[in-house]
Amino acid sequence: ESTDNPIALSRGRMIPTYPWDALWLGTAEWFGISATPSEMDKILPMHSNFPPDKLYRETELYKTTSAPSESPSITAQPSLSDNPTSQPSMTTSTPSESPSIS
Repeated sequence: ESTDNPIALSRGRMIPTYPWDALWLGTAEWFGISATPSEMDKILPMHSNFPPDKLYRETELYKTTSAPSESPSITAQPSLSDNPTSQPSMTTSTPSESPSIS
């Protein structure tokens, strides 16, 4: 253990300050799982071992966005049948020299 840093152990090992479940609580809420203890115990059984301030909530992880005021409109694109006089052109080109193999 370091005297300067209480979470630093020997050989580069660190004691985590946040649990692994910290971000998964908010992610579970985002997926629609109720934040009640009985529901969270099913998917994150260790979350109750940590203080709530060490667990991220959905609002801390994800920004909420509002729905657009108008739905986007789709404009019709002209099809080939709209202009029967235009025909697609196909051009081919031939190389000026053949590749040589050495």
